Amino acid sequence: MEALENRTIYMSLALIILSLAVVDVLWVAQTPLASVTEEPTTTPTPTGGNTEPIVAEPDVPTVLTDLQFMRVETEEFSFLKQVIPAVEANVTSTVLLKDGDRAGSITWVETPRVKIYFFALKEALHDSFTPELQDLRDETERLNETTFRNVLAFRDPGISDERIIFIRIRNRLYEFHIPVGKEPPIRTLMDTLTGWPVTESSSSAPQT
Repeated sequence: MEALENRTIYMSLALIILSLAVVDVLWVAQTPLASVTEEPTTTPTPTGGNTEPIVAEPDVPTVLTDLQFMRVETEEFSFLKQVIPAVEANVTSTVLLKDGDRAGSITWVETPRVKIYFFALKEALHDSFTPELQDLRDETERLNETTFRNVLAFRDPGISDERIIFIRIRNRLYEFHIPVGKEPPIRTLMDTLTGWPVTESSSSAPQT
């Protein structure tokens, strides 16, 4: 009971910090976000201008079906649903089943302000982690000269029993919640959605 109460307190504090961080970052939205690596903006366009590569993002429900995940609509907690206003963008969340068992959950959103929200989440979560924090990853992964993805991943039993991973690529932001032992199929999903090569380690490696 005490552990549950402590987690509730931490979650309440985390949400307060997240809300304040989003407000603060939106207030200074014109300030360059140095903490988030940008895709290069020097790719020439046919008209001679400079812009980020334009890539059509994959249809998430189609990818889930292709990878044999079953979707279950949910009201489960999601950080993205808490911090991104409904008037800003449509945030979609679903529980994922694989072979009849819970494989985790996915939440995603697409908005031109995605880098602002990712920056706010990073700053707020770093201030909200509990002493039980494990396996923190906060890094930028590079596929090629024009494609990057920002990853924030952690396991913090003081916040959730599941591993939580945020991935920002271009104007889309994903949030994954992964139960212990269920990481391989979700990692395959993450790589497929972000256009990363799906390696054997993605689909068969044990969870770390």
